[in-house]
Amino acid sequence: MKYQLDNKSTELRTEPCQTTKQVLISLNGDLPLISQTDIAYPKVPQSRESQKLQCINCQKVSNTKLKYKTGKGAYLLILLFVVFILTIPLAILVYFLKMFKDVQHYCSECGCLLGTKHFLIG
Repeated sequence: MKYQLDNKSTELRTEPCQTTKQVLISLNGDLPLISQTDIAYPKVPQSRESQKLQCINCQKVSNTKLKYKTGKGAYLLILLFVVFILTIPLAILVYFLKMFKDVQHYCSECGCLLGTKHFLIG
């Protein structure tokens, strides 16, 4: 199991990662130089932005396509705004802004759903 350090915080994430080997071969005179590096890509989305993931369906590594969907967190926020009578236009604004929606990550190659990053609840 590989571990990844999240750059935005100091917490250590322990999700399993797929490992892809990258082999670089260059000819330096008569001697070939071979360098091999392991690149780990997570299986599940870890942010609300597009990121490189390895697809569980086609096994290709690509940047994800994002789709935004209103989820439980947005509905909870709308309910709180209405219950505490802040303003109904503010509650409606929550419904339309992307920052309050769940982000679904899809493979850009085959279109398979790779995972969802939820807003507030999830």
